[in-house]
Amino acid sequence: MKAKNAELEHSVAVGTVARKYELPDELAARLRGTTAEELEADAKALQALLAPAAPESLGGGLNPSDEDDGEMDPRALARRSWRF
Repeated sequence: MKAKNAELEHSVAVGTVARKYELPDELAARLRGTTAEELEADAKALQALLAPAAPESLGGGLNPSDEDDGEMDPRALARRSWRF
């Protein structure tokens, strides 16, 4: 009875840690450790492997240039565009 109780408590602890670190259910079963601290350390390590790499720049692709005077003249823009 005590072994079953310990197994259930461990299962609840694993589920709690997995949700805290937003791990998928498939990886929650792979968490290793007997204490909450050990489980959290393992979850942090797994989360670091799953986290997407941050992009180099979040500029959105719009880079102002020195040639741009800030005016929006439709006729000038039409003259600069390609004609087919």
